[in-house]
Amino acid sequence: MFRSSVQSTAETVGTRYPGSIVRNATTGDVVAAGKGPLELVAAGGGVLLRTDDPNLLATVAAAHKASTARDTTSGEALALVKAK
Repeated sequence: MFRSSVQSTAETVGTRYPGSIVRNATTGDVVAAGKGPLELVAAGGGVLLRTDDPNLLATVAAAHKASTARDTTSGEALALVKAK
């Protein structure tokens, strides 16, 4: 776990660790997570998560009901299934 009061620092550190998630400590909202071709987008259009781990994507999506997922390489929308 890494804590920082500077969001950009937390995001930079988070990208160095596969499967990491950066959350706003006050609201608990996901701010950023990893890199990869799979992307989860909130209803308002902001990127919640970018990863190469489909289980992580499904787990975060379960907490954000109005989110949509897509493969950024192909542009294809992804059907989200509950993570095991």
